[in-house]
Amino acid sequence: MAESCSEPARVPCPVCGESDLRIVRFVFGPRLPSGGRAISSANELARLAQRAGDYRCYTVEVCTACRWNHLQSSVLLGAERSA
Repeated sequence: MAESCSEPARVPCPVCGESDLRIVRFVFGPRLPSGGRAISSANELARLAQRAGDYRCYTVEVCTACRWNHLQSSVLLGAERSA
């Protein structure tokens, strides 16, 4: 999943030093699977932000070489929440 629903990170993995570090975004909220949904594009993320309900996006660094992962951020989606 880290390869198909992600973007490359600008830095190498801090654990193994490989350049296979990826940024993956998962969204959890109403009408989504219980395990959340991996976001594959900025357009998809924008569409979810426009939906009614509380959606939370988790941004995770994932190394495809050593499988290390780290939560970068967690934010609520939606225009009214960012004001």
